Amino acid sequence: VNHTLPDRIVVFRDGVGDGQLRTVAGYEVKQLSECFVQFGEAYEPKMAVVIVSKRINARIFASQGNGPMPKLDNPGPGTVLDHTITRKDWYDFYLISQHVRQGTVTPTHYIVVYDKSELKPDYMQRLS
Repeated sequence: VNHTLPDRIVVFRDGVGDGQLRTVAGYEVKQLSECFVQFGEAYEPKMAVVIVSKRINARIFASQGNGPMPKLDNPGPGTVLDHTITRKDWYDFYLISQHVRQGTVTPTHYIVVYDKSELKPDYMQRLS
C-alpha cells in the first residue's frame, strides 16, 4: 500500500516449550534475519521475537479491600505483571487479556527471547 518495507518487525511465536527457548533465540532468529537479504542488501529492520505461552500454571489475583482478610478477585483485562514472579534470565511478563464471569482467569505469559526493536518494555506490553 505505501510501497515501503517495515522498519520494525515483531514476531509472536506460540508452541515453544521452556526447553526450546534458547533454540528459538539462536536458530530461528538467525534464519529470520537471513531472509531479509531477499528484500535488498541494505534492508535490516529492527526485530523482536516474543514467545507466547497460554498453557501455564500461574494464577494471578487482585486484592479487593483492606484489612487482615482482603477479598481476592480476578484482575481486570489489560493487567500486566512484569516483576516478582517473572524469570531472572529472560525479559518476560504476564498479561490478563480476558474477563471471566466464573472461575479463575488464566494469564498469558510473554517471553521476549530476542529484542533489537528498541521498543520500551511498556510499548512491548501494550503491543501484546
